[in-house]
Amino acid sequence: MIKKYVSYCLLFLVPVVLIYTGIEYLTRDIKNSQRVISNYLNEQEDLIEVLVLGASQNQSAVNPEYLDASAINLASGHQDYRTDFALLSQLSPRLPRLTTVVIPMTFAHLDTRPNPTNYWKNRGYFYYYGVNNWDRSTYFKDKLLFLSNPSYYTDQIERYYIDKIRPDYNMFGYARSEAGSAFAKADYQPIAIQNIPLSIRNYENESYRFQNLKHLKQILEFCSQKDIRIVVALTPVTQKHLKARNPKMVARRDSILNTLQKEYDFTILDKENAEGYELQDFANHNHLNSSGAEIFTQSLNKVIKNLN
Repeated sequence: MIKKYVSYCLLFLVPVVLIYTGIEYLTRDIKNSQRVISNYLNEQEDLIEVLVLGASQNQSAVNPEYLDASAINLASGHQDYRTDFALLSQLSPRLPRLTTVVIPMTFAHLDTRPNPTNYWKNRGYFYYYGVNNWDRSTYFKDKLLFLSNPSYYTDQIERYYIDKIRPDYNMFGYARSEAGSAFAKADYQPIAIQNIPLSIRNYENESYRFQNLKHLKQILEFCSQKDIRIVVALTPVTQKHLKARNPKMVARRDSILNTLQKEYDFTILDKENAEGYELQDFANHNHLNSSGAEIFTQSLNKVIKNLN
């Protein structure tokens, strides 16, 4: 009876395992930005001097091909300071020539909800970069990408294999395609763009601020001890976004930056007012496209060169 039961279980489990193995293979074979970045990291880790961290604003604003120093951009959508610190502290031993770290500070950065310790992107950090962003030991299942977010990866599989949508990444993993952005869809027409709704976080949260500030200080302290220079990037936003910001949050952010700068002596690259940028340089109201990234990265390049 037991043998018969085991046989039935195997008949059920084997197809399931085979199907999942196929899905996991398809997921890992997708050419996404993390896969390209991982390849670049493995090939160039001994040469990398500049590490860019942060959320989607830094991800879209910094294209390493416009930096004179060898650089890698590990910024990602909704990435918080806790994750930034995990990437920095765990990858720095692989980067013997690291001299400069670029971190973000949008007006709402400190008041944004931190990622949970079981954040679904943790598996991507672990699989592609070997970074453990959990507060625990890792297991084999932690490298199974598809299980981390089945709905997201199902959509990615459909887009990549069925719809044949292939983003144009450069060797650094920067996506150069702009066709799908909100401003591109509006053909960069000012009236149409003015009517595009804002996505803006204008809500203060003292608890989030406390947690984010703690992890930001970890980054600053780590870099101070390792003699790594810090550049805090304030990336461009449109005038509509600029005027819609909560003034209390802006003032608090600026005050905190001023206080921290006196203690840690970092450099601030402030381009929030978007002087020198056109609507054609934005993907939406608070993210640059590849054209804007070229301008911003060239400004960052000048700052980094002046630090030498």
